Amino acid sequence: MTEGCHGGWGVFKGFFLENFYTVLESCAPYEGKTILDGCQRYKSCKPIAKVEKTYYIGSHYGGMSEEKIIRELRAHGPVLFDFNAGKDF
Repeated sequence: MTEGCHGGWGVFKGFFLENFYTVLESCAPYEGKTILDGCQRYKSCKPIAKVEKTYYIGSHYGGMSEEKIIRELRAHGPVLFDFNAGKDF
């Protein structure tokens, strides 16, 4: 549901976490590479958190503003976002 090391749209990470869940890193340490059937190694890890609903702030892609993000943070807590970094970045 992502484009791996090449990034991808942040909204897909939200969709992924709606369907699955996060675990503690101590149970599933980051390895920086994809391993065939790697997730099977962590099926006994205890679920820690899950995303309930994924949506765009401002109701559509590009519809957000600084003010809308601040309102969302105050009303619902952390937000997931991405940005397009140019070649100079």
